Amino acid sequence: GSLLDLDQPSTCHELIALAWRRVVRAWHAGVPCLTYGTLRRPQLRSKKAGESVASFSAAYPYKLVTQMASGMMSAVRGRRQSMPRGRSSSYAISRVLQGCLAYILGSNLYPGCLHCSSADNRSDGPSRGRPIEPPSRDVPQWLQDLINGSSEKFDKVVMASRVSKNPARWIRFLLLLCGDIHPHPGPKMPRGPMDLSVGFVEQTSSRMRKCVDAFNRWCDEELKIQFQKLVHDSQALAWALRAYGLYCFESGLPRYFFVYTLTGMQEFYPSLRAHLGLAWQIDKKWQIHEPGQCRSVLPALVIRAALCLAGLWGWYNWLGIVALGFAAMLHPSEMLALTRRDLVFPRDLAEDSTGMFIHVANPKTARFARRQHGRVDDPDIIWLVEKIFGHLPLQERLYPLSASSFRKQWNAVMSRLGISHRQADKGATPGVLRGSGATFLYSCSEDINWVAWRGRWSRVRTLEYYLQEVGAQLLVHSLDPLSKKTITELSKFSWPVLRSIFLTG
Repeated sequence: GSLLDLDQPSTCHELIALAWRRVVRAWHAGVPCLTYGTLRRPQLRSKKAGESVASFSAAYPYKLVTQMASGMMSAVRGRRQSMPRGRSSSYAISRVLQGCLAYILGSNLYPGCLHCSSADNRSDGPSRGRPIEPPSRDVPQWLQDLINGSSEKFDKVVMASRVSKNPARWIRFLLLLCGDIHPHPGPKMPRGPMDLSVGFVEQTSSRMRKCVDAFNRWCDEELKIQFQKLVHDSQALAWALRAYGLYCFESGLPRYFFVYTLTGMQEFYPSLRAHLGLAWQIDKKWQIHEPGQCRSVLPALVIRAALCLAGLWGWYNWLGIVALGFAAMLHPSEMLALTRRDLVFPRDLAEDSTGMFIHVANPKTARFARRQHGRVDDPDIIWLVEKIFGHLPLQERLYPLSASSFRKQWNAVMSRLGISHRQADKGATPGVLRGSGATFLYSCSEDINWVAWRGRWSRVRTLEYYLQEVGAQLLVHSLDPLSKKTITELSKFSWPVLRSIFLTG
């Protein structure tokens, strides 16, 4: 058979070998005929040496090859419009036709033509005095939204159009499905005044404002100098803040009162930051005179006992919040603000991950990372939290009561366990959950960088100092024997009790 006859295995294998060796990079092929194919072709198909094109074409049912080879205008019109002597008005089609013609003649192929009248050719209008036909497809949703003033979907389509060919369709599909794609920056409506207190928790911003107001009054009453005049003189303001720090120390005021004043002045008057070294020196001297002390931490033994006791009392929401605060190392303000939408369980990810993720909407350290998350890998805690909060609507808060109610429940549990819960007595407050979780995670891994990442500490050195101070400050060793026995027994049977409660309830 012929070398170009793909029915022969040797020819097919040879072409495959050429393709694998990348000898031939461009391949051209014509569309085979479905009604007059190779199996039904006439016996006489090959052009003999010295034979004219006219005599060769006379053997075919239609004089197609004759018209194409001779360049007759009839091949450009009518029933064979798609095969015009090797060229077309379309550059892309013309290029294909020029490449296919030689293979059609040399490979003994018979093109099966499909007639399409000009009236059915959508791209041919408007012509022949006929009006423009209406659109055959609906207006796309992205265009309709753009007309209505929303450019979100239009931006996604433009973003997807940057990728050529087939990947663009998949990217457009993924962008439309993904819900975390930010719209075009900047709303069309006026934003209004900017809130300059962002970056701090509302309680922190309020404290800074009150401390700065107290410093304002002190300048008017003690220094007899107007506060606004001091603000315009950076050097004088630095000496005034230094004197105010000495006044706070002599008067017995707490150190945080002076620290909030300095932080507030830096926040409200940024140009003064470089000149406040004189005032910060007083804060460093103050820490030498009165060294601070970190909160004591609770071991996992006490946390399990507290969860068991809360389960027996029926405080399920409190139980779940405390478990999350300990396992994910959350601040009290962060865990009390959580909603069901902030929890991503493994089943929400189609079991693609074994860990649970917690979205922290308003983190305390938002000025370092605006969007933060916590992660829990303990399968028991994940199971417990999912049993408690998994059925809630997405917008519902995990702990529906107030912060004071949470603190009262915390005090009741700690009192029953025999643990002090007053900060004045260096007892356990809800704020110890974050440090307790960090200490437990460090004792299991001894990888301080990993603990800093999980706990969202901005500086590893801060965590190092903290772990060095609280590593041995455990509250259990100072408890009375009865409290130790109670905590030990409750911790021992905590998970069997909790499983029996949530499996039967």
